[in-house]
Amino acid sequence: MVSNRYHMAKTAYHISLKGYVGGLDFDRSTVDSTLAKNEGKEVNVLIDSLGGSLATGLSISAAFKNHGKVNVHFVGLNASAATIASLGAAHISIDAGPMQTKGTVLSVYKPKEPSLWFVVCDFT
Repeated sequence: MVSNRYHMAKTAYHISLKGYVGGLDFDRSTVDSTLAKNEGKEVNVLIDSLGGSLATGLSISAAFKNHGKVNVHFVGLNASAATIASLGAAHISIDAGPMQTKGTVLSVYKPKEPSLWFVVCDFT
């Protein structure tokens, strides 16, 4: 019998953003609707996307930041605008499995003063 000594609770996701950023499954209206229903509450977001519209990614990032209590978790293949969308989240995590990270954020420095935030990206 194989046992897992790292027992972790399964996360319930309020929003699953998959596919093209700006497409039917990854748009600002879906994000706004769910955040409004969970005003003042913690919201968990799952992202699995190869990217898409930068404008939509920036817009979703702003929505996450305005809400304030958003946790983003990446699974699968992620790149470009999908990572930009996550930057407004209070917490960002990445799945331990294999993942492509083209044009992806390498690190985010978020001190208490938002004007000092900066991001290191690799677009090679």
